[in-house]
Amino acid sequence: MTSLLEKDQKVPAVEVTKEAVSVNSPGLKDVELGESVALADDDKMLMSLGYKPVFQRKFSYLSVFGQSFGAMGLCPSISGSLIFAMNCGSGGMVWSWFLGCFCLLPVAISMSELASSMPTSGSLYYWIAKLSPKKYRAFLSWLLGYVSMLAYGTGFASTVYAASSLLIATISVGNSGFSPTKYEQYGIYIAFSIACSFLIAMPTNYLAHFNKFCVFFQISTALIIIISLAASSNSHTRTSASYIFTNFHNYSSWKNTGWAFIMSFTTPVWVVSGFESCATVAEEATNPSVAAPIALISSLSAALVLGFCVMVTICATMGFDFEAIMNSTTGEPVIQVLLNNLGVNGCLGVSSVLIVALCLNCSCLCVGATREVFAFSRDGGLPASKYLSKITSKGVPINAIIGVDIYAILIGLLMLVNEAAISSVFNLAIIALFVVYSLPFLARILFDRLKPGTYFILAFLLTLQLVNSIVESLVNR
Repeated sequence: MTSLLEKDQKVPAVEVTKEAVSVNSPGLKDVELGESVALADDDKMLMSLGYKPVFQRKFSYLSVFGQSFGAMGLCPSISGSLIFAMNCGSGGMVWSWFLGCFCLLPVAISMSELASSMPTSGSLYYWIAKLSPKKYRAFLSWLLGYVSMLAYGTGFASTVYAASSLLIATISVGNSGFSPTKYEQYGIYIAFSIACSFLIAMPTNYLAHFNKFCVFFQISTALIIIISLAASSNSHTRTSASYIFTNFHNYSSWKNTGWAFIMSFTTPVWVVSGFESCATVAEEATNPSVAAPIALISSLSAALVLGFCVMVTICATMGFDFEAIMNSTTGEPVIQVLLNNLGVNGCLGVSSVLIVALCLNCSCLCVGATREVFAFSRDGGLPASKYLSKITSKGVPINAIIGVDIYAILIGLLMLVNEAAISSVFNLAIIALFVVYSLPFLARILFDRLKPGTYFILAFLLTLQLVNSIVESLVNR
């Protein structure tokens, strides 16, 4: 981590010679040796943080938003983790989602302040390095770098596992005799991992369009789920408002209903855990000090609202036999709800859309993981840093993509042991990621070393206060 520790020294940001910039820097390939070229403001900021610009800046706000929103996945992710939200009945499903996402909004607001001040692909580990005193910096940066990198990689692996499970459940709907062995399921898992990582092995300008498509497809998937279930529900599957919002029953192994409700938060926490991944593409975004913080808050807010609608729709069309949905022979509660309402053919059609959406979700998570690996390797944090930090002439960190893919395939070997083993690793990774979120915030409060960026919480709070004053004055007229 020596290179990161040396970044306290100011780096000239007005103009740069070819020797001072990586040969992979976009727009600098035709510069004669020794010739001075002016940098765009975004690259000047990156140079002032101690890094050479090596990516094309093609991500608009919508592309940056798509990185976070696509990494969450929403409908396909809810489908893959809904069983955890069912610990406390339909009321637990709906309110755990709302409260879980709502309580993460302050985290997103605080994180957006850091993303605006220091828009780099390293995000968490770089932020802690800048916010903490020099004597703690190396250890904290190393710790957050490894934890966030492994958590991103494991998050990608967990979503690939969910995609393989969803595919098997969908096939079983059409062919009740289909029962793959654990080795066949691992083969499906490997195929998904390779395919999803292959999708993102493209230059930044194409990846920007890919993220925009992910936004469109994920929203469309949610609308398909909501409309198809609402339109096809009948008297046997339709429930009541009191059942949706007030039915709290302990279906978990915990004796206390309160603990069962808390366990229901696993679903929203797992689904929206990719909301901060837009910070990892800051070096590929135009005006990142504005785009990244807004994308952080808006993507989580969109997931809160749209996900709440999806949860309410599922609870409204699942019927009153809650345990039958929980213990579905398909292994996927959402698939059973679709089957009960749409029939076999309708279920297969909507499930196919969910599988495609989950593949796009996996690819967006892989983008975040590869950028984290690239950034950490650039700072010498990994044993194979020289290899993993290389990028192609088109600005693609292909070695980091291969590294993340190999890691996911190795993690997948746990599924050959048993489901509990691999699920434990996935859950631990999510917990670890949310724990390390708190460290930059703690350092920001304790040591007060933050240099505010374009987006600053104080300005945000003052804006809220101004809006509140205007509303009160209008109401009290």
